[in-house]
Amino acid sequence: FGCPFSDLSVLDWGCGKGHVSKLIRDLGPKYLDSCDILSDRDDSAFGQDVPIIKRFGIQVRRLEHEYILPYDAATFDVLLSVGVLEHVPNDRASLAEITRVLKPGGLFFCFFLPTKLSWTQQISRWCGNEYHDRLYSEIMVKELLRSAGLDLIDLWYRQLLPKNSVHYPHFRLFEKMDQFATENTLLRYFATNVEFVSVKPQSKA
Repeated sequence: FGCPFSDLSVLDWGCGKGHVSKLIRDLGPKYLDSCDILSDRDDSAFGQDVPIIKRFGIQVRRLEHEYILPYDAATFDVLLSVGVLEHVPNDRASLAEITRVLKPGGLFFCFFLPTKLSWTQQISRWCGNEYHDRLYSEIMVKELLRSAGLDLIDLWYRQLLPKNSVHYPHFRLFEKMDQFATENTLLRYFATNVEFVSVKPQSKA
């Protein structure tokens, strides 16, 4: 951006329990908005216990439409999706809205997007857990971004080793091993998540 973080406006899209909003707020952006779908599901800020949101007084805007965002065009410099895009009913429509509310040159960060070749996702499905009804590939990500008018800047893989169900005695060591494998070996294609950052072009010219 060529400007300090304190000059940026940020949207935590699908903020859930509010932990990302809290971390971003501590960085001191010019403006931070946290939003989530109005739902009684246990992955919505309105359908579960949210101690971080309550303790730190984080204001969460209620989204009553499955993809339309209640913001003017070109409102945000940065938009974050942390485990959200794979759960929306219509990812293409949601990405179109994300593009609309981003300023030209604005960044869209997407984290924890489950991958098609993930071995942990496959085992979960064999066990009857289909929490993620959509899995993504690198090709799918690029096509979705292209259709939404966003340019891919960088894409990477994370979490080859399971983390939610396994306790590691030396967590930091295993984390370094995991990061090395996903950055330097072909095992990255079997990791749990693909993540990326994209940008809304300054103009269509």
